Amino acid sequence: MGNRLAVYQADQVVLLVCDIPIEDGRDPDEFVSIEKDEPDFEDESGSDGMVCRAAVNDRMHTVKVTLLGASRENQVLSALRALDVNTPGGAGIGGFLLKDTKGASLFAGAQCWIHKMPTGGFGRKRGKVVWEFRVIATPETMILGGN
Repeated sequence: MGNRLAVYQADQVVLLVCDIPIEDGRDPDEFVSIEKDEPDFEDESGSDGMVCRAAVNDRMHTVKVTLLGASRENQVLSALRALDVNTPGGAGIGGFLLKDTKGASLFAGAQCWIHKMPTGGFGRKRGKVVWEFRVIATPETMILGGN
């Protein structure tokens, strides 16, 4: 196993948020981060050393997608957010998918929405825009794999 060579290619990572493909202007350093909001279990210890573990059963994840300020996807996501805010009934809810087609990582959820409008900034360079999404997903669809 010491001679194994792994190959990762960022352009081979499929990313859909609210069923919208995110392909234009992905940040070259880290264009997506995924964090589970709550731990899977909480625990407590008694004075006699007994430990009790309780399932939290929270399926919420926070996903941050970082795009270059010049990305066309910013306008698409802004329009989706406006539609969601101005239309009753969750018009901005869609699916989430991150799949490394050259590896084993898969993150998927049937419900995803924009959590809030990103902070905008302008200067000598166009800068970056970080979009924050909320995703409802189960453990079996959130797999951090290798290449």
